[in-house]
Amino acid sequence: MSGHPVVERWLRVQGNTLELLILFIPGAWAAARYWKPEYVAILGLVFVIGRLVYAVGYVSAPAKRSMGFLLSIAPIGLLVLGALVGALRSLL
Repeated sequence: MSGHPVVERWLRVQGNTLELLILFIPGAWAAARYWKPEYVAILGLVFVIGRLVYAVGYVSAPAKRSMGFLLSIAPIGLLVLGALVGALRSLL
């Protein structure tokens, strides 16, 4: 699909968000199983803020998407790591 460059950027933002949700949702669910839900909720809020920063930056100028992407991917990494650590702790 092609068209106006701004529309194409919004579509890329949507696609990238869907790709990250594949990691975020299971990571948050698994991390909440082993850690306080409040901590997981804070990371979820950081993720949502990161997606907003990413969208605004990417639509205005694609080179401005870095900070938003970092604010989106860091919580995912922490959630997945927290889930793995929690699972390993429960096995011991």
